[in-house]
Amino acid sequence: MPMTLDQIVEEASHLPREQVAEVVDRLTSALHTDVEPEIESAWKQETRRRLAELENGKFRPFPVRWSAVVFAKSSGGIAKVKVPA
Repeated sequence: MPMTLDQIVEEASHLPREQVAEVVDRLTSALHTDVEPEIESAWKQETRRRLAELENGKFRPFPVRWSAVVFAKSSGGIAKVKVPA
C-alpha cells in the first residue's frame, strides 16, 4: 500500500535539511517540466546562494509572525496591522 501524504511529510521531517531541499526540488521539477534549462539552472544557483546566506548568518529571515503584515500590505494597500509579539 502506498504511503499517505501525512506519512511522507512525517518521514521527510526526520531528514537532514539538505535532503529535504532535494525532495522539494525534485517534486517542484516534476510539476514544472516545461521550464527552460537555463532558467532552472539560474534558480538552483540562486536558491543555493540564499540558503548559504541563511546558514552563515549573512541574512536573517523575518519571523513567521510578521507574515500578516506582508500579506496585508501586498493585498491592496497598506492596512493597519499589528505585528504579533
